[in-house]
Amino acid sequence: MLAVLKVGPQSLNLLPAIAVIGATGRWWLIVPLMLLFLAIGAVVAWLKWFRFTWRVDEDSISIESGIISRNSRDVPFDRIQDVAIEQGLLARVLGLATVGFDTGSADADGRDEGRLAGITMSDACALRDHIRQRRAASETASVLPDIARPSLASSDAIGAMVPKAATLFAMGPQRLLLAGVFNFSLAIFAILFGLLNSFDHFLPFDPFEVDVWLALGRSVGLEQWVMGNNWLAALGGTLTIVLLGLATGVVRTVAKEWNFDLERTDRGFRRSRGLTTRTDVTLPLARIQAAVVESGIIRRWFGWFSLKLQSLANDGKDDSDHVIAPFARLGEVDCLLAEMDMDRGGFGDEVSKDQWQQGHPIAIFFGPGIMLAIALTGALLLSVLRPDLVWLTGIGAMLALLSLLPAWLAWRYRRWHCDGRLLHITGGFFSRQHIILPIKNIQSLDVSVGPVARQFELARLSFGVAGGGGEHVITDIPYSTAIRLRSHLLAQGAPR
Repeated sequence: MLAVLKVGPQSLNLLPAIAVIGATGRWWLIVPLMLLFLAIGAVVAWLKWFRFTWRVDEDSISIESGIISRNSRDVPFDRIQDVAIEQGLLARVLGLATVGFDTGSADADGRDEGRLAGITMSDACALRDHIRQRRAASETASVLPDIARPSLASSDAIGAMVPKAATLFAMGPQRLLLAGVFNFSLAIFAILFGLLNSFDHFLPFDPFEVDVWLALGRSVGLEQWVMGNNWLAALGGTLTIVLLGLATGVVRTVAKEWNFDLERTDRGFRRSRGLTTRTDVTLPLARIQAAVVESGIIRRWFGWFSLKLQSLANDGKDDSDHVIAPFARLGEVDCLLAEMDMDRGGFGDEVSKDQWQQGHPIAIFFGPGIMLAIALTGALLLSVLRPDLVWLTGIGAMLALLSLLPAWLAWRYRRWHCDGRLLHITGGFFSRQHIILPIKNIQSLDVSVGPVARQFELARLSFGVAGGGGEHVITDIPYSTAIRLRSHLLAQGAPR
């Protein structure tokens, strides 16, 4: 039923065709074509649902799908890391859910290897509990003597093995609204622009024609008021933009983070959140590769930060970064890091400068120097080819000088230090990011030297970890320091 109902919103794909038909004057064709599209879509959706079956076997879950070409897949219990439950807005109304099995691998679209869509919420919860109990029984049986092993048929005994989850972090309505205020966004204007661009054929005027809006202002007497109250009109326009940005940020944050709850389980973290789409995922501790503490410049002034994890677990997204504290104080971040045997390493505190190391200050001039060289080269060429345009090189030289400030800020706040167990890398002035990387999780170490940096014997050290999220780098450090640090990390157990 859920798949059939989703056909309705898909009819919006017919809008371009409707616009073309309307332009030809044959409006009577629109309704029959839409009904035909909905009928075909409903039949296909029903056939997909009818041909989709699943069952729970003794040691695995079997999934069969496909209308013409049948696809059969078995997901063994011992490969399932955990079960994630997701509910969209329509699914929540109907009491349905989508269950995803996290096996450490994903399909071509980045989704979980096994997914059951459109099952009842009660079945989804029962299936999740059954798989977790089977895993708990299996893990307990592997460490207990035979005489102490409970029978797998005893659900009460198995359920007793699963410890009760403890809440580590949660966001109430007040903090949620405050987080939305800090998530200022002007995405509403992009949405309005897209809607106007899609539906301009149905409007009696061109919404992108300036004269149309000027004429509308004259008709209501707004032009005279604006001309007589320039500053007040500018202030009103600015406040309108700010209020729309704040409202957009609040709506997006509430929709995404509503009823955010992070619990500690026997295997890791369990996170549930969402108003329109409710998700329930588990992040096993054994699969966490790194932690990232982030904060914007305004958030940082007020003492608010976010914490996300780089993990091998699949979150159903394009990357593998899992936010476990979207809006938290440093004390709350410390408590969550302690659960993973990590710490901030002094990030956010007034610490000794000797603890942190920086790149060579000459790197500040690399970017501006290249821009200035390009400007001078352009000046020489223009002096020969177009002497009347030589003044343009002055703009390039001015931009090169102005770029010194962001280059200095980038160097000033890009630091790192290693305590023998954790590697800390921090950087960014406007958007500060602090990476906490356990040395044991480093998968690769690469030292690279660019043509300009080579002249100053500087290098770039890159750290690769599993689970996506990109590599982490330390830039513009002496080549000897890069080699020494790489040797130290290799001695600590990082792979070659």
